[in-house]
Amino acid sequence: MSKHGPGHEPPVTIPEYFRESVNRFGTYSALASKNCGKWEVLTYNHYFEACRKAAKALLKTGTRIRTGSESETAAERQ
Repeated sequence: MSKHGPGHEPPVTIPEYFRESVNRFGTYSALASKNCGKWEVLTYNHYFEACRKAAKALLKTGTRIRTGSESETAAERQ
């Protein structure tokens, strides 16, 4: 790996990059949508928590976690 320029930094996963954004911009608006004519805004902190809740709900249904070529259900991890 190069010591300078593009490619010199270690790879970062999407969840790691998202967590870094939450740490940097937690109270800033991340998403906004209009509902019945009124804007609803989620901060990075609220967006992260909503994603965690959704992920936990998916795991409870037996959705598999994929890491590389491996996958397993929540029950198989225990």
